[in-house]
Amino acid sequence: MNKLILVRHGISIGNEIGVIQGNENYGLSKKGIEELKSKDYSNLINITNIYASNLIRAIDTAEIIKHKIKYPKKIKINSNLREVSAGILEGNTKDYCKKYYPKEYEIYLQRGDYNDILNASTWQENQARAILFLSKYLQCDNQKDIVVSHAAFIRCMYNLLNNRYRNTQFDIPNGSMFEIDNPMSKSNIKDFPIAKTAIVKMIETYDNKYITKFKDSLEE
Repeated sequence: MNKLILVRHGISIGNEIGVIQGNENYGLSKKGIEELKSKDYSNLINITNIYASNLIRAIDTAEIIKHKIKYPKKIKINSNLREVSAGILEGNTKDYCKKYYPKEYEIYLQRGDYNDILNASTWQENQARAILFLSKYLQCDNQKDIVVSHAAFIRCMYNLLNNRYRNTQFDIPNGSMFEIDNPMSKSNIKDFPIAKTAIVKMIETYDNKYITKFKDSLEE
């Protein structure tokens, strides 16, 4: 049986100063590091892989978990796991965005699709990234993987795996974990038309090996 353990990164410096981070590369704060080190990871045994977003706060979180559970292999960095981009809001404080980008900030607060925020990633791109990462589990058996990512992207992936509407809301605190048994059992990604759209677009940030593998699975 496969198991996927989704982990949100610890508290970052950006979280503490109230910045909308998106793909801004803030590291963990002192409080974030201390909280992660104090957590109980005794349930994380027999881990096959640890994956992390390519953003520092996720990589540092994965490194702390790796050290705590004495995981012997390297962390696998995957850019598909990066946070949903908030476009022109990124790098600014919430107070600043509320004042200078009120329309876009209201969209952000709704925690829905960012398609109407200038330069933000669309829900189609975000869902395609999730599908392209998850396609590896079509052929896997007895994998137990940790995936360290970000709140909005975890929401996207978790809803996809549980066959729920993509913007279904639930609480994702810093450092929280969500365990999913048999991750592909509730959601057949071959049925998602956005996946085929993503193959056509061939967005450069996707790993080519996953694109190839997923394209093959669609053609079966």
